[in-house]
Amino acid sequence: MSNELIYSDATRLAELIRRKEISPVELVQAHLDRIEAIGPKVNAIVAVAKGALEEARRAEAAVLASEELGALHGAPFTVKDSIDTEGVMTQRGSPIFKGRLPDRDATSVARLKKAGGCQLSRGFDPHFHFSVIHTNSKKMFMVNDVYRIRWDDAKRKNGTNPAETQHFNAD
Repeated sequence: MSNELIYSDATRLAELIRRKEISPVELVQAHLDRIEAIGPKVNAIVAVAKGALEEARRAEAAVLASEELGALHGAPFTVKDSIDTEGVMTQRGSPIFKGRLPDRDATSVARLKKAGGCQLSRGFDPHFHFSVIHTNSKKMFMVNDVYRIRWDDAKRKNGTNPAETQHFNAD
C-alpha cells in the first residue's frame, strides 16, 4: 500500500473503500504497521485498539455485501487519551487513571463509529489535557518540541501532532 494512503484524509479513504479501490483491512493494517515501525521513536500512541482489524473486517464485509455505508466507512481514526472509548485504556495523561477501561464511548467517538470509522488507536495527551509537560511515559516531553524529533530524541511533543508528524520526520 502506498504511503499516499497513509497521508490521506478519512473522507478520501472512505470514498476509495466505497469504490472498492482499497480494502479497509489493508488500510488499517498499513496504519498499524506504521505505528509499529516508528511509534517508539515518536511516542505518540498510548494504546492500539484491540479490535481495529476486526472492525476493518466487518467494514470490508459490508462493502462486499453492498450494504449501506456511512460517510467514513472503513476509515481508521485515532482519538486523544482524554476521550473515552469503550474497552480501550483511557488514562487522560494521568497516572491516577492508569489502566482505566471506560464502559462506553464518548459522544464524538460514538458518532465516528456510527459513520463507519474504525478506531485504530489513542494518542498521548498531557496530564488531564491541560499540562504543558507530558507525564504519560518514563520521560518528560515538552509540548512545543514536535519539529525537533529527528534531531533530539530526548525532546518530543505529545498528542496528535507527533502522530501526524511521524509521517514527515520519523523516517
